[in-house]
This record gives sequence, structure tokens and C-alpha cells, in this order.
Amino acid sequence: MLKNCTYTGTTPAFWRSYDALCNADHWMMYGTPNCGKGRPVQVRRTGHSAAPARFRSVRVEGLE
Repeated sequence: MLKNCTYTGTTPAFWRSYDALCNADHWMMYGTPNCGKGRPVQVRRTGHSAAPARFRSVRVEGLE
């Protein structure tokens, strides 16, 4: 497992290397609990959701 990693490549090659995706049991929402703007503060979740995916032959660098 890696943390704080980066990956490099071109978009078409990157998406061609995608070959597996976990099911809905592994889906998670990432981001912040609110957008934090306005007076009073607006409470609206911001971010994106994702599930673990597998990519082959992608150059990855990071900390182990």
C-alpha cells in the first residue's frame, strides 16, 4: 500500500490500463463535510465518491 502517491501517464493509456473496480460495498465519499462559505455558513457536502480500482502498467511513485 502507498500513501501520498502520484501517478503519471497520458489519459488514453491510463484509462486503457483500468481493469477492475470494487463493488458498492467499498464505495466511499471523500471531501469535506461542508463548503464553509457564506453567512451563515452553508452546510453542503462537497467532494467526490470513489471505490478502489485496479490499473495495470501505470507508473506510481509514493511513500511506502
